[in-house]
Amino acid sequence: MEHRSTPPHSGTIAAIAKVDCLQSKQEQVTQSEIGTPKRTFGPFNILAAAFNICQAWAAIGATFALGVGHGGSMTIIYGLVLILLVYTAIALSAAELVARYPTAGGQYHWTSLIAPAHVRREL
Repeated sequence: MEHRSTPPHSGTIAAIAKVDCLQSKQEQVTQSEIGTPKRTFGPFNILAAAFNICQAWAAIGATFALGVGHGGSMTIIYGLVLILLVYTAIALSAAELVARYPTAGGQYHWTSLIAPAHVRREL
């Protein structure tokens, strides 16, 4: 009597698993090639990005200059704390809306659902 350490059809199962693995790898490559857009930056795109980055610092500097000139450093500190609280409230409100009414329409859809009936059309 002959003793086998592997089942009689293990070669067939391994071959099927290998074919399945190769097919799934081929599908992954095909999907990644299709889903990746061509990313190119021309000279105008690079110039526009550089302009935006440089102008952001100027805007922040102007904002701080305005705050220092009209109330000092305490205006800036309390203003940042106040804005942090306001934006936290906005984020929490948006999170509640997203949890209650998940939709791709976002603010447009939420406005039409929540607004009073007599102003829905205008909003």
